[in-house]
Amino acid sequence: MGKDWNQNAQTDMTMKYLILITSIFFSASIYGEDSVLPQSARKLIDYKNKTTEKYTKEYQIKVQSLEKRLIPLLETEKIRETKRRNLEGALAIKAEIEKLKMNQPDFLAANSARSPEMTVEGVGVKDDLQRGELSLSNRSYEWIEVDDQLLGKKYTFNAGGVSQKISFDVDSPGMVYVAIRDVENNTLDISILKDLGFKETELNINYNKGEMLVYQKVCRTDFKLPKANAFGGFIVIW
Repeated sequence: MGKDWNQNAQTDMTMKYLILITSIFFSASIYGEDSVLPQSARKLIDYKNKTTEKYTKEYQIKVQSLEKRLIPLLETEKIRETKRRNLEGALAIKAEIEKLKMNQPDFLAANSARSPEMTVEGVGVKDDLQRGELSLSNRSYEWIEVDDQLLGKKYTFNAGGVSQKISFDVDSPGMVYVAIRDVENNTLDISILKDLGFKETELNINYNKGEMLVYQKVCRTDFKLPKANAFGGFIVIW
């Protein structure tokens, strides 16, 4: 058991570092302007992105499998500490078990259709996302097209032309969407979302300034978004 466990853990770490090394190798390129990037370099970056996405999915599956095997072992440790009357230790183990359970596929599936409870700092929030409503706090731009899946949700009421840092305290897990303008210079913004685990969707949303890309993720822990490069910033919807 111990030997197999160590081999699996070593395999997971090897995959993790492979992803990290691949990303670092091309990191200088992805931060450049797409408009002046030669086609040959663009192909290399496309290859990097596809390869990284493939390895990330494989790594996530391995991690979930590893954590699933770890949960019953920790349950045994919790019982042992409880019998020893080490209640503080038992509660600490219970908290770690809950963290592991939140990364399991059944938990993610159960929370993909629900909206999280979140406290937002750094920007205002508007309720009831609807077509015809204002999209930005300091502009008259209105939402023109909004995917039915996003209607009625809350969203950050960002200021256009003013880049803002936003913090989110997640009280209960659920699906979070982030919309960002679909422009050539948003490569860094997209990289930030992908690093946080957000995945691109086919959802449609836009206002007077043009088309937007929508990313999504089941959020279960607090997270922060830095200042964005694109006009309007990261518009978070939940």
